Amino acid sequence: ENFSIRTRYPKQNQTKMNNFCVVVAIALVAIFGAVNGQSYPNNINSMTYFNGRGRGEQIRIFFADQQIEYQDIRLSGEEFGKLKKTFPFGHVPVLNITVDNGQDWIYLADTASIAVWLGKESGLWPSDNLVEEVLLMYSSASEDLRIAANEILGTGSFNATADAQTKFLPVFKQWLYFFERNLKTNYVPSSPYLVGDLFTPVDARVWDVLDHVHTLMNLHPEIFDNAPYTASFRYNVANRPNIAQYLKNRPQ
Repeated sequence: ENFSIRTRYPKQNQTKMNNFCVVVAIALVAIFGAVNGQSYPNNINSMTYFNGRGRGEQIRIFFADQQIEYQDIRLSGEEFGKLKKTFPFGHVPVLNITVDNGQDWIYLADTASIAVWLGKESGLWPSDNLVEEVLLMYSSASEDLRIAANEILGTGSFNATADAQTKFLPVFKQWLYFFERNLKTNYVPSSPYLVGDLFTPVDARVWDVLDHVHTLMNLHPEIFDNAPYTASFRYNVANRPNIAQYLKNRPQ
């Protein structure tokens, strides 16, 4: 099958996914990690998702921030149909990771679980159990928002209809009220992220769904005007240098 594949960092290209490509990706990631002394996972071969942002974008954003090299496999609907039964639960995104010292590989599925694994493997995860629970609370809440947005606004990447935006506005305002209140309650003014100074995959996850809503709700650019803590969080994540660079050039 010919799939759309983008190799990220330091360059972008499209190629056919085969065994040689996987071997090369593993070698590049291992070399890149060793040279830069990074603690992120160096056994990620690829992420597979549709040719769009959706639920895959939160992972791409985290990879961009940490400069993790991987194969960005973007499937058409037809290609996904052919591969659906090969995925752990029949859906994407999935990560393909090397295990057993490079002797085998497995798929990791479910964005919430992937976020936890990436955080722990990269050292960007809280060690305190209560702080971890707060982070998981935000993770779950963000998926609730995404589900509501998809049901009302649709699953496309850009601009929902005017009627759909009007219908979704009170739903989002209610969600934002609780999110803003939690940020205010737990927020340390000098700390830019959900649980302090530590940037985690959940920060990328929450930022992405807020960005998704902001994009779809183009007739309501004011939706964050009365949510200063949320606005500050969005700004802090978007202006991390590697994320800012990624956002300038990311595919639609």
